[in-house]
Amino acid sequence: MPVNRMNRLYAGSHFLSIGALPTLENDEGFLSSVAFSPTLQTWIGLGFLSRGAARGAERIRCHDPVRSADVVVKVTSPCFYDPDGERLKS
Repeated sequence: MPVNRMNRLYAGSHFLSIGALPTLENDEGFLSSVAFSPTLQTWIGLGFLSRGAARGAERIRCHDPVRSADVVVKVTSPCFYDPDGERLKS
């Protein structure tokens, strides 16, 4: 999820550490799919991130050189909205 909720995400963007140069050696994965969430009023995405499960709440960059986009995002669990299903059960 983008730290700045106004930023758009693009599928195919590469994950980089903040401050890292966009090189093959610094590539940590990629954003495989993106959608706008009407509930959260922001873009959300799923991707493949090196050691992703251990990196919860970390901030990284989604870098897309094709569209000249560079967005800081927060790593979350794939089930970050209502993970216990409380909304569903109510």
